[in-house]
Amino acid sequence: MTPEVSDRLHAYRLCAALLVLMTHAAQLGYTGPGHGALEGFGRLGVIAFFVLSGVVIAYVVESRHDCFRDYLAARLARLHSVLLPAMLLTFCADLAGRAWMPELYATFPSPTDARTLASAPLFPAFLYQGPGLALRWLSNSPLWSIAYEYWYYMLFGAWVYARGQRRWVLLLAAAAIAGTKILLLFPLWLAGVWLYRARGRIADLPSRPVALAGIAGILVLLLLCLPQGYAMLGWLREWGREQIGQNFSAHLPWDLFLLLPVGLVMAAILHPATPSFGPRLAAAIAWLADATFSIYCYHLPLLLLLRASGFYDSRSAWQSTLAALAVLAACVALSLLTERRKQPWLRAWRRLLGLGPRPKVA
Repeated sequence: MTPEVSDRLHAYRLCAALLVLMTHAAQLGYTGPGHGALEGFGRLGVIAFFVLSGVVIAYVVESRHDCFRDYLAARLARLHSVLLPAMLLTFCADLAGRAWMPELYATFPSPTDARTLASAPLFPAFLYQGPGLALRWLSNSPLWSIAYEYWYYMLFGAWVYARGQRRWVLLLAAAAIAGTKILLLFPLWLAGVWLYRARGRIADLPSRPVALAGIAGILVLLLLCLPQGYAMLGWLREWGREQIGQNFSAHLPWDLFLLLPVGLVMAAILHPATPSFGPRLAAAIAWLADATFSIYCYHLPLLLLLRASGFYDSRSAWQSTLAALAVLAACVALSLLTERRKQPWLRAWRRLLGLGPRPKVA
């Protein structure tokens, strides 16, 4: 993967995280005219993350991990370095926020509820979205996709590293633990793997048509996710809820509908001739992109806490925008203590898995 492609992937990753934050800021941090108008972009951000994850994992499996234990240690260090701090942050933020504005948290599980506390061990084990389970950690609903990601890592790792009968046993075991709900969105993740492995064929295509296809993909996504387009295709999401049920996989038909334009954008990013950024801009984007997992996992409890505190007027568009920017800055600051400090987590997991030291987490 060339530095130029990496620069473009950093920008893609940052945009996906900002789409999710922007959507929640418009839904829960702002209560004035046009409240919730950006709803379509939140799901787009999640789809974009799934496709990107498939690309990145296909790359690291090919270039960095020579055995399953090495691969597993890196994946667990990456997830736990942010997931566990996010759980603690959400617990503290929800306790404070409920004291100020309990009605804002009426639809979320309570941090003092015994069932919530009893379910806590399921989250680090990524079992909270398994068969018959759809648990939410307090107000932090974005954490649902972390369980999905983990089981996609396990399924792909079993396919790549296991051989013969053992491969099929591990695949079936992982699929059974993950459950149908998680498997339904696996094609989105596998699309990223396919795009990475097809990068040679993509590179052979003329650069101008690929760039134009990427631009067309962005325009189509804007049209579909802006309020008019999103409302026009509401029947597709409703059909998914009727057929699949009220869970985080219910938008599968809509997700698959968006997958083609998202794939066109990713193909343009992977094409070696696609224009990239200047070195200073690329460095700034890469630095911010290193905080995207933190932005995704920390932003919602912080948004709710800030609104509950009464620090700003949620009916004001400009004050709500400033509040969202403050939350973004807080997430980036927290990333300096968590996401960017994965090495202790990696060393711990490598010791537990019987491996020697490794310098970096992929």
